[in-house]
Amino acid sequence: MTTTQKALLSVIDNQAVQVNAKRIWRHSPLLESMTIKLANFVGIHAQTHGGETLLAAAICAAAAAYANAEIDDGNDDAAVNAYADQIIQHAVLVFSQTIYVATPSGEVKWMPFECSLLDFVRRHDGTNVSVLFREPLFPKALAVAFVMAKLVPYPLLEASTSSTIFTDIVN
Repeated sequence: MTTTQKALLSVIDNQAVQVNAKRIWRHSPLLESMTIKLANFVGIHAQTHGGETLLAAAICAAAAAYANAEIDDGNDDAAVNAYADQIIQHAVLVFSQTIYVATPSGEVKWMPFECSLLDFVRRHDGTNVSVLFREPLFPKALAVAFVMAKLVPYPLLEASTSSTIFTDIVN
């Protein structure tokens, strides 16, 4: 297992999900790449409304969706789409959060279009990160398009099913 995989799996408490995620990434390195891009974008500070780390929630939901699609549809494309759909849906949640880092000169707000949350926190040496939930400031279609461009590996974007993923998520 790579160092990156270990870091991704360290955010997940559930051992069964860890095993399933490793299996999925072995089978589809593009999904692993997408997950790494998500981790680099949201880091460990973005949260779900329930207070769970957004990264962990995304990996758990994506792994479950992949497994369900394998069972229900029995084809790889459906499973890959299900995984990608969950990663994108979770990543879009950062647009309904205001995330601040406390610095000696005051709070600095993260702007998702400017840089990743991981880079933002590192740049501001942020040990004190605050997350507030709010209504999204951008239309969902814009957030989904941005997230897809940022996270989805080119071969998956190029696939004919990517337009289906976009349509399903936006609607």
